[in-house]
Amino acid sequence: MDPTITSALVAFGTTMATKGAEAPAKTINLLWEAVFAPLNTRLENKILKYRESQQQYGQDIQDCVKDIPPECIQEEPDISLIGPALEASKYYIDKDVPRKMFARLIAASLDKRKEDSVHHAFVEIIKQMAPLDAKVLSVFDNPTPLLHCLIPTKDNPDISNVISDIYISDDFPEYDHSVSLAVGNLARLGLIDIPTRNMGGVKIGGDDTDAIARFKKTSLFASIEHDIHAFVSPGAKCQITSYHAYLTALAFSFRTICL
Repeated sequence: MDPTITSALVAFGTTMATKGAEAPAKTINLLWEAVFAPLNTRLENKILKYRESQQQYGQDIQDCVKDIPPECIQEEPDISLIGPALEASKYYIDKDVPRKMFARLIAASLDKRKEDSVHHAFVEIIKQMAPLDAKVLSVFDNPTPLLHCLIPTKDNPDISNVISDIYISDDFPEYDHSVSLAVGNLARLGLIDIPTRNMGGVKIGGDDTDAIARFKKTSLFASIEHDIHAFVSPGAKCQITSYHAYLTALAFSFRTICL
């Protein structure tokens, strides 16, 4: 067996043995070897870096498992979750955030106390999340105000440019388009619900004064105001509407297990 695989598994197996859980340790060891051994032979140029990441991945799982009391270890680990999680994670373990999310998920699947919160969908969710998505999700309140900004154009006053899913907070004091993309992806993954964002021609929104005031302090808003006065009309204004995003039940469980 590859020495990197061996060292990672020895550490994990030692942790599990101290909890009297040799059976689930053996199961994960077999899955680990099946997933990572073939890949190690195909990564000629990046093999050293990958092996270091793989070693860290084994350590991350071990650190998470250490926190589980021996009496709470699952006797029969769910290979229908652990197998896909290991398989999916092998292309992400050089990235700190997704690697740790996979490690927490695998450890949680071994914890009897968390069996009602762990979901197989978490494997695919982690695969489709960027580190920024995870950061946004981790700081979201329930509800969280978002903003929709209509910017008048020079050529046709009846047509406006649109910026939506604007999220301004203590963690994100300036507008960042990538944060808006993160919000959209979290909604796509079913982790947040934005019921009044897309209502066609019907405008349903609110006037969250605090969120709007935060946005008006950003450099983007200053730039918008300058361009409107310079190129449209000194009297023209952008229209800012607030709406709310809500964490779903899936999001609460995902944050508890993986973040």
